Amino acid sequence: MKLFDLHSDTVFQMYKTKDRNFHDNPSLDIDLKKLRQGDSLVQCISLFTDELDPNTFDEWLNYAGFYQDVMAQYPDDLRMILTYQDMEDCLKDGKQGIMMTEEDCYICLGDLDRLNIMYDLGVRMCSICWNEETCFAYPNSRDDRLHNLGLKPLGREAIRRMEELGMVFDVSHLSRGGTLEALQISKNPIIASHSNARAVTDHPRNLSDEEIRGIADSGGVIGINLYPGFLDSNRQADLNKTLRHVEYLRQLGGDGVVAIGTDFDGFTTPHQDLKSPADMPLLAEALERAGYSLEFIEGMFYKNAMRVFREVLK
Repeated sequence: MKLFDLHSDTVFQMYKTKDRNFHDNPSLDIDLKKLRQGDSLVQCISLFTDELDPNTFDEWLNYAGFYQDVMAQYPDDLRMILTYQDMEDCLKDGKQGIMMTEEDCYICLGDLDRLNIMYDLGVRMCSICWNEETCFAYPNSRDDRLHNLGLKPLGREAIRRMEELGMVFDVSHLSRGGTLEALQISKNPIIASHSNARAVTDHPRNLSDEEIRGIADSGGVIGINLYPGFLDSNRQADLNKTLRHVEYLRQLGGDGVVAIGTDFDGFTTPHQDLKSPADMPLLAEALERAGYSLEFIEGMFYKNAMRVFREVLK
């Protein structure tokens, strides 16, 4: 079963130690060997920027250069995804697709034109905040007042700029108010790259019913996050608890809204059953045992995400 994973933090882990081994690296959840074992088609790897030091756009450019250098080591195995056709080419020739994404766009530091620079360097999906306020928006919060705050004026402009560029807008980590406002103004499908259902696990990083329906209505997708704290209030995550979120999203938003955003290399408490892309066939098997159709499983694993990028990428 082909796999399109909407979120991981692998290059962030590599950049911290300047480790350039992406072939077979036991210190990482994701590497080329594990991706092959999991029949991966496209792996989104974020430029998570919260811990950049020094905290400047020049350092971000160094970070993006490191990312490109790592991937350039494997020209026979990897393809950087810049267009939808690149994904189709991966399906044909078996190369591993890698998509550069941006998590936490505070590094723009008020300069919207930096989104253009990010796009030119290969970023094709972007979120405008992580867990702290930025010039664009407010993050998710346990404080209901903060969680219901909408976008800032520059955040609204950022959505319009991303639409012009052909960049997917990602609402994972965004406040509920910001997500609902983005859904009102965006002309394109919106993605929550790595989020689950709040009705199943009451965590502010998970999505309310209104957000789930809104993302589904936009034609977007929600990537099931494997972080135990988002899957279960006791942080004891296994396949059955993962399937609870899958089913809730499916019932509320329909088959087309469910996707995968593992968050591999972004957390330290492991999922009991799914620890790397090599384990993801176990999820497909669990879905089949639970009675889900092959059509649904293929949609969740890669076809739903491909549909969104086919519509948005230039």
